[in-house]
Amino acid sequence: MDFTNLSNEQLLDLLKELMAESIKRNITTAAREVLLTEKEKAEIKDAAARRAKEQVKQDEIRELEREAYRQEQERLTKSKAEAEKQRQIKNWQFEKGIAQELQLLFGTDLKISIWERSAGVDKRIYLKKGDYFKGKEIATLYVSGNAKIPPMKMVQESYFQRCTIDGAEDVVAKTKEVLKKVSEYYKHGKIDCNEALDFELPA
Repeated sequence: MDFTNLSNEQLLDLLKELMAESIKRNITTAAREVLLTEKEKAEIKDAAARRAKEQVKQDEIRELEREAYRQEQERLTKSKAEAEKQRQIKNWQFEKGIAQELQLLFGTDLKISIWERSAGVDKRIYLKKGDYFKGKEIATLYVSGNAKIPPMKMVQESYFQRCTIDGAEDVVAKTKEVLKKVSEYYKHGKIDCNEALDFELPA
């Protein structure tokens, strides 16, 4: 098709008519591409390539960030687990030491209960032989005391007298000393002295 004889105005009118027709036929995208120069096409391709490259870069950054976060979470989890392991070992070592001291006084099958009515109120340390609840009571240390009993007073039950060896006064003092250690180490809880005696450090 030869458009050399058309004036600029006629050529513009023709373009308008062509665009109007392309809209009717729903081929505007194809029509625009026809009108683009090779330079414009190259610029558009370059811009698209830059956007794609930037998107890839951003995706890589996000992936690195996710991996770094995962590794940090894993490190924190391991650190927390190790801290908990060390805490348990420390507790078991403490309990074994307590059990060994009491074993020299009262033998085995001992149970210790750390109890308090509320935080810091009427705290007591119970020492029994046998079951935590139904076992024979040996002694009770009233750590914080109450309306009837002063703080840090130890009450020895009748079974205590039958358990002790020669030097009862020394046994009383030693028992109180051991139960005091327990009160300072634990706020509440229980210690099975038989289990504590069997504790061995993990390999």
